[in-house]
Amino acid sequence: MALIGVAAVVALTVVALSGRDYDPSTPEGAAQGWVRAVTAGDHDAALTHLDPALGCTLRDFRYVWWSPSAAVRIESVSGDTSRTVVEITIQERQMPMPADAGFGMREYLVMARHGDRWLLTEIPWPLYSCERQVDG
Repeated sequence: MALIGVAAVVALTVVALSGRDYDPSTPEGAAQGWVRAVTAGDHDAALTHLDPALGCTLRDFRYVWWSPSAAVRIESVSGDTSRTVVEITIQERQMPMPADAGFGMREYLVMARHGDRWLLTEIPWPLYSCERQVDG
């Protein structure tokens, strides 16, 4: 299997997401779609990026929070043609400091190919958990 190991640092600011749009059929495009949906508060769209096996529902998004002064950048993509990890950095900027001031954290968006799409297969930032409903 060909290694996608693209360690390209991409300056992708998600606050406005102006600039490069990735092909949604790629891991980068799937990550961008997830982040755009979450940061826009479009939980219906965000849910479409999650593997149904996770059992997440719209109810699970009730505690999702996004700081309007934060930016997200894709740091690297690694994996193969069936499973990929997209590493992102979430940088919280403290205004009126320079854009690179503040604090940041790294998160990993784990994905698998489902047909012609990439879906998140582990519960991703900023969701962190899903409550499985038990019929009963």
